[in-house]
Amino acid sequence: MAGDVKRLYLTLSSTSSFNTGEVNLQIDLVILDLSMGAKAELCQVKKVSGHLRFGAIALIDAHTINEADATSGDSIHNYRYRRN
Repeated sequence: MAGDVKRLYLTLSSTSSFNTGEVNLQIDLVILDLSMGAKAELCQVKKVSGHLRFGAIALIDAHTINEADATSGDSIHNYRYRRN
């Protein structure tokens, strides 16, 4: 998936994943609903909000504004892609 997006509503569950690997996807705002081991790589996103539950993982850039809620067992990590 590539391009420019203003707002993305992202719902993932049951170990599903979104945007794995290095891509050119610019998003202003992602509203998350991640659960049960879902993983989202959101490294070119300006702002994230929403909820993570039951072992979900979101990878975001160090400059991403993080307003997402994570409960026990969930995580939001700062991550940068390595460019060749």
